[in-house]
Amino acid sequence: MQSVLRRVYAAQLSTAVGDGAVLTTATLVFAVILGFGEGVVGPALGGGALLGLVLSVPLGRLADRIGLARAAAGFSVVAAASMILFAIAQTPGVYVAGALCWGVAQANLLPLRQALAASQVPLEGRVRLRAILHTLLNVGMGLGAAWGAVAVALDLRAVFVGTFLVHAGICLATGALYAFLHSSRGIATLPGAESAAWRDRRLLALTALAAMLQFSIPILGVLTPIWVVTRTAAPEWLPAVALTMNMLVVVAVQLRWATWVQSAARARASAHIAGAAAVLACVTLGIAPGLGGAGASVAVLAGILFITVTEVTAGAASWFRLTQLSPIGRQGEFQAVFSTSTTLARIVGPALLLPMVIAVGLPAWAALGLLIAGAAAGLAGVLGRSGRTIDA
Repeated sequence: MQSVLRRVYAAQLSTAVGDGAVLTTATLVFAVILGFGEGVVGPALGGGALLGLVLSVPLGRLADRIGLARAAAGFSVVAAASMILFAIAQTPGVYVAGALCWGVAQANLLPLRQALAASQVPLEGRVRLRAILHTLLNVGMGLGAAWGAVAVALDLRAVFVGTFLVHAGICLATGALYAFLHSSRGIATLPGAESAAWRDRRLLALTALAAMLQFSIPILGVLTPIWVVTRTAAPEWLPAVALTMNMLVVVAVQLRWATWVQSAARARASAHIAGAAAVLACVTLGIAPGLGGAGASVAVLAGILFITVTEVTAGAASWFRLTQLSPIGRQGEFQAVFSTSTTLARIVGPALLLPMVIAVGLPAWAALGLLIAGAAAGLAGVLGRSGRTIDA
């Protein structure tokens, strides 16, 4: 069991390093430096996530037949291909092809890794497991963001291309790790379309709420970089620094916070904190263009700090509710369905929220904050009707 978990953890961390570097550079490269604009970049990223979601059922059936580890190895190759396309992209068409491949890979690798890990952990350890995976994700994203900040500061085409190619190498290396993992015993399978979990209304409601709460993902990786570069006087490298700060905060508190959320009452309080922090984050980011360079920088950093609080507290509350709903012996099914919430956030964020925020500004940011707060209130309401306590 520990051998499988260690390998999954290693894959989670190393892949996140590359993802963090790509997120903090690719958006700027293709939207601003190469001039494709948010009208191409946003829909391309959202379209990739949507394609990954649409293909999740047939690809899930394929994973059932060939095994989770082999499927993860295959998607790692797709992710590597997307990075190669990014590296050679000089036209919107090539970039869009890369974004579609990346969306499909990300949408499927996340639930595969979570299902692999969840199959090794008993029910009472699931909230803690989620926290560990999320912490590793943020450590990697933060390290990658620091790498991306250097790349943006250097502002050299060769550095950006090298970043994409290095991440391609990381994807191939983790693919080899998954392929080797296939020989391990006790690996669960990923549910297909026939899974009864897709008909559980409570789970579907939780997934929808979690998707809105996870708008923090596109805010961090897509909305803020373009917003800062095109609408504020803050330096271009600031979003990468802010993402590194996000990582440090998450690493410091995520696991402890998730361990503290051991009851429905604490999970409900966590959801309320998430909603309040989301409103503060979006309003703070929205007012940044009206400030000077120093003021805008402070506002952006404060906004990212608030959205980090949302990420930590909303995640713990959502995972607690997921643990309540997951029947013993069917955690893999419920984990797989719940994981689509991340994909949904990645669809709506770049494709819809980015154009809206860039075009409208502060009112759109405020509406986004209220939307996330509404989802947090909905989750708190559900948790308020549940009194079950678990041991973390």
